[in-house]
Amino acid sequence: LTRVCKANGLHSMAFIVYFRSGKNYRKAVHANGEVSNIYCPLDEDYWRMIEKEIMFIADRSRGFQIDGVVIDMEQYRGQLNGQSETYGNNTCFCDHCLGGFGRSHGFSQAAEDVAPSDRYAWLLKNGLLEDYYAYLQREIIRLYSRTVEKVHKINPSFIFAFCLWTNENWYFDALPRAFGTSKVPVLVLDEGTYYTGYFTRTPVSDRCARRPDETY
Repeated sequence: LTRVCKANGLHSMAFIVYFRSGKNYRKAVHANGEVSNIYCPLDEDYWRMIEKEIMFIADRSRGFQIDGVVIDMEQYRGQLNGQSETYGNNTCFCDHCLGGFGRSHGFSQAAEDVAPSDRYAWLLKNGLLEDYYAYLQREIIRLYSRTVEKVHKINPSFIFAFCLWTNENWYFDALPRAFGTSKVPVLVLDEGTYYTGYFTRTPVSDRCARRPDETY
């Protein structure tokens, strides 16, 4: 199929879904202290499982003429109390995330002693909430960009793309910075194009227009 695409002037990209269910990975914790059905965004074991699939595609990208990979970030089946979940300003306030933030700021024990249901309010009260989101963002960029470096050693022109699922938050602002490079910009796609074809919805067009120099 990929060779047929190339023969007809078309590009082909592999497609993977980020969310997995039924695995024993660390669960995310919401701002209200509820344990989520989706996994902690900083769970490195979980990301390594995703990375393994990406590396499988990258290893075969040249032989099968695959241009890159599209990662669908929607949390399929990740629902809590009937509400769809996704990464963002409501996640993650687990012991691992808050503990790492505390260690980076020199007050690890004080942070970890705060009950999960009180952590959002504690960060907000102490003027640390935006710093906390920035910390989570840096950790995601560190984690994902290492994968990009590994892939580009195999295929320097390999393209990363992801589907934008929600409006701006720390997580979706991190993805372009993690997946894009100055030589191979990331593609930011809209979930709505599944069933309508191309269109410009505000979250995508606005973000791309505002940051043309940040690799997407």
